[in-house]
Amino acid sequence: MTPSHDAPVGRTAPPGIPARIGIVLAAVAGMFVFRSALRAAGVLDLPGAWLWGTAACTIPAVLPLWFLLPTPWPRLGSGRPWLVAAAAALVLFPFGVSAAVCGLGRGDAGGWVPMAFVLLLVAASEELQFRCFLLDAFHMKGSGILPVLASSALFAAVHLDNPGSDAPGIANILLFGILLGMLRVLGTGLAGLSLVHWAWNLFTGMVAGWNVSGIELPSIWEPLSDPFGAFGPESSPMLTAVLLAGTAGLTILARSGSRAARRRQAASEETT
Repeated sequence: MTPSHDAPVGRTAPPGIPARIGIVLAAVAGMFVFRSALRAAGVLDLPGAWLWGTAACTIPAVLPLWFLLPTPWPRLGSGRPWLVAAAAALVLFPFGVSAAVCGLGRGDAGGWVPMAFVLLLVAASEELQFRCFLLDAFHMKGSGILPVLASSALFAAVHLDNPGSDAPGIANILLFGILLGMLRVLGTGLAGLSLVHWAWNLFTGMVAGWNVSGIELPSIWEPLSDPFGAFGPESSPMLTAVLLAGTAGLTILARSGSRAARRRQAASEETT
C-alpha cells in the first residue's frame, strides 16, 4: 500500500527502530521544555491558553524533528485537492442538513475571528503530531496499515479527558484519525489534513454552535435543539456511518493505486 523504504545506492539508510524511538522521545522532551518555558514566562496564563497552549508547545518541538524522519508522502502540501474537498464534504454534509432541520438561532460571535485562527492552529498542531510526525515515525517497510491505526489510537486517547467524553465519541475520534491517516497515505500533506480537521471544528463548533469534543466555543449560530449532547456531534451514529464509508472508500482507492503501481513496475521491468 505504500512505497518501499529500501535505501537507494549512495543514500543514507532510513533510521532504524532505536533511532525512531529516540526522535519520538526527543519530541516529548521538547514539548515538556517548551511548556515549562512558556509557563515560567507567564505565556500560558494568557486568555485562551487552555486551548492554544498545547499547540504552542507542540509545533516548535515536533516540526524540526519531523524532518529527520523519512516519508514516502508529501510533507506540507494538500496532495490531491479534490480528495481533501471530498473528505471534508462527506463528513460535513449530513451535519449541515442536521443543523438546518434542527434550526439555528443567533449566537454570541464575540471573539469569533481570533478563535477561528486558534482552531486552525490547534488542528495543524494535532495533524503535525499524529498524522505527520507519529505516522512517519511508525512507518517502516512492511508496516502496512499499523502506523495509521497506532497514531489514530493515540489521537483518540488524548481526548479521553475532554468534558463529557463517552465511548461513541472516542470511537468516532479514532475513526476520524483513521480517515485522516488514509488521506495522508494517499498523498495529503500537513496543509490538506489541517484544513479537513479545521473545517470540522469550525463548522460544528463555531457555525452550528454544538460542542466540539466537549468544548463550547463562540458561535455565529446556536442550535434551537441539540440532538448530540455534551460531547457534541462526535458522539453521533451519523458520524460513525460517514466515517466508515469514507474510510472504506479511501482504502479501496489506496489498494487500487497500489495495484496500478505494481503493474507499472512489472511493465518497466519487462522492458529493461
